[in-house]
Amino acid sequence: MRLERLPDVESDFGDRDSQDTASLTEFQVGQQFQNKEEVVLCVKTYSIYHRVEYKVMESDHDTYYDKCKEFGNSCRRDHRKLDYHVIFAFILPMIKADAAVSIKVLQNATEAHFGFRLTYRRVWLAKQKAVVQKYGNWEEAYNELPRWVLSVKIMMPGSIEVLKTSPMQVGDQDPFVRKIWKTLLVAIAHDGNSNTVHIAFFLVGGENAESWSFFLSHLLQHMTPQQSILVISDRNNGIKAALEVLDGGWVPPAAYRAFRIKHVAANFTLSFKGKDAMRLLVNAAYAKIEVDFDYWFDILRTEDLTMCDWANMMEYDKWT
Repeated sequence: MRLERLPDVESDFGDRDSQDTASLTEFQVGQQFQNKEEVVLCVKTYSIYHRVEYKVMESDHDTYYDKCKEFGNSCRRDHRKLDYHVIFAFILPMIKADAAVSIKVLQNATEAHFGFRLTYRRVWLAKQKAVVQKYGNWEEAYNELPRWVLSVKIMMPGSIEVLKTSPMQVGDQDPFVRKIWKTLLVAIAHDGNSNTVHIAFFLVGGENAESWSFFLSHLLQHMTPQQSILVISDRNNGIKAALEVLDGGWVPPAAYRAFRIKHVAANFTLSFKGKDAMRLLVNAAYAKIEVDFDYWFDILRTEDLTMCDWANMMEYDKWT
């Protein structure tokens, strides 16, 4: 097949939908293309759809000439031309619609369209290329972070930023490992008018003692130097370990700890099913006087003694 004098116009390569890609599975006499890149995509798609292999005989700015490798012989059909560039053009509309679409879904879609089950790696590479086209690459995004932080400081004078990078070694065995910073540690406060104010946040790879220690140390240094701070949190082991460090600045009388009843109730329901039991626990926790607390706790005791044993593992003065 020889195509000559390709028009030099801007291409929409990669922006077509799956229906448009399907139209590339056949050629017609007099068919026109926007540029050479689209020609190559069409030829690859055609060869994949018909399961034939070709070789490029001549290729320059004005001419693209290829020929079936088995021309004159019996055809040997495979899918070597189904590389990640072709897959990228096919899955790009799906990535634009939902960048979180799974590799398995993309594998199923490409298999249904091309008739081949592609490897995880090949589809993964194509998805990375599509994500980069939509959002830019990771390095560019990271390099934009200082500018974003500067904008925050300009808009909110007095803001303090602490940027910390952690070294990471990626093993040769798994090319798909990437460090994902997906956990947001947040500190909020309540003012005298019961308004909730966000005072600090920290994006980390996971919630553990190290990340909480780093976050709390800077929170203490920049935001909460005063004594007798009440820290209300869940019962995560990471924050528990960070708060209990003797020289960390978060032990009495510098700071006191309480558990948020919402998280206590959520943990309670993991062991004891039923909304009524959880309601009794919450009512007891929110009781303002001891008589009311005893009333609800006695009802809880009559329901199931093990519920009381579970609740008694926490000091009552830490319920809030």
